[in-house]
Amino acid sequence: MDISGVNNLSESSDSIKYKKVESRKDSKRSSNTDIDNVIISNEAKSAYQEKALMKKVNELPEVRREIVERVKSQIADGTLLTSDALEQTAERILHGLSEE
Repeated sequence: MDISGVNNLSESSDSIKYKKVESRKDSKRSSNTDIDNVIISNEAKSAYQEKALMKKVNELPEVRREIVERVKSQIADGTLLTSDALEQTAERILHGLSEE
């Protein structure tokens, strides 16, 4: 029997650790109730965490590389932090605040 897990990982049922425990007659459960325990491997936990992180990464907004490259270039040649650029930025911030 194969069990498909996170990220289409499969593992033979022979390598899955499990423990079946007989219920005790003195417990509050009925005497014919079995309890099954499953131990999840570290690899499966890591795969689950990786999948969760990738989901978060995929939900991030797209990076507009052309803008990043333009800004890097402007920083390198000293044209980003001119007084005109600072004034324009301040106007955009103030304009954004007045729209709220």
